[in-house]
Amino acid sequence: MNPFLTDDRTRLVYFGIPDPYTGKRPVFHLAGYGMGKQGVLLGTDPDGLEFPPIESLWSESARQIGATYRDTVISRREVDIEAQVFGDTMREFRQRREQWFKAWSPRATGHLACFTRYNGWRWLGVRNQGQASPNWGKDPSLIRAAYFDMSIVADDPLWHTFQEKFLWTNAAQTGQGVIKIRNASEYEAHPKFYMPGPGKYSIQDGANGPMVELPELADGETLAIDTHPQRPTARVFSTEGGSDFTSVQKKMRGKRFRNPMQPWTSTELKVSVTGGSDVSQVYSVSSPRFDSPW
Repeated sequence: MNPFLTDDRTRLVYFGIPDPYTGKRPVFHLAGYGMGKQGVLLGTDPDGLEFPPIESLWSESARQIGATYRDTVISRREVDIEAQVFGDTMREFRQRREQWFKAWSPRATGHLACFTRYNGWRWLGVRNQGQASPNWGKDPSLIRAAYFDMSIVADDPLWHTFQEKFLWTNAAQTGQGVIKIRNASEYEAHPKFYMPGPGKYSIQDGANGPMVELPELADGETLAIDTHPQRPTARVFSTEGGSDFTSVQKKMRGKRFRNPMQPWTSTELKVSVTGGSDVSQVYSVSSPRFDSPW
């Protein structure tokens, strides 16, 4: 068996920003299996990896006893790490140091990825924040190594993993059925739906919710629905015309999906299509999110 799959250590890998000439993303194995292969190690006492910063919002009036809870804000995540850069020769050390810092930018995001045998891969989009602070008391050229205290920030503070994908097909040509959507994560999920024409689809709005009727599709068209409350969209793409996605949000007539998939649940949603065919289907995609990388 691949030793990577039998190693119980927590693996931490940084995928840097793309090289401007080759377009390839440099990879640095910082901890766990393969650590130090590219001449960079994760130092001791990293801070900010485990949980995001959370602040509760309250309202208080003059004669009120206590306070009224309103909501919770999850701010950007700030992570402090120590990067230990080393080489077998002075030239190799200098080269690896340059490669490491070229892989970071305050304007573009790389990805810090974590792997455990229990949870698999999870990753966080991160960018450089501020200057890296050298932490050495001797000329690094003499010892061919240097430690750097780095402050990095994640715009989206939650760890992501591979998308969950589910499918219902109208192979039996009954025009109705259920699509089972799993949300194995710590946060609500807002799935995206994709449906090919022809036909008029309807999808249930969450568990025990009403059916939401969607705009009718012609043959060769595909409807894409994003149910996230901050970016609710309905767009159609025509394969025959080769056109870009066109918004059909007005054809929804004010209808929208309001009930997300709850954490750690598996939900069966009713789906139907009229005027469809044996190739009619509903394809669902959702992105699990977590507080912690493990």
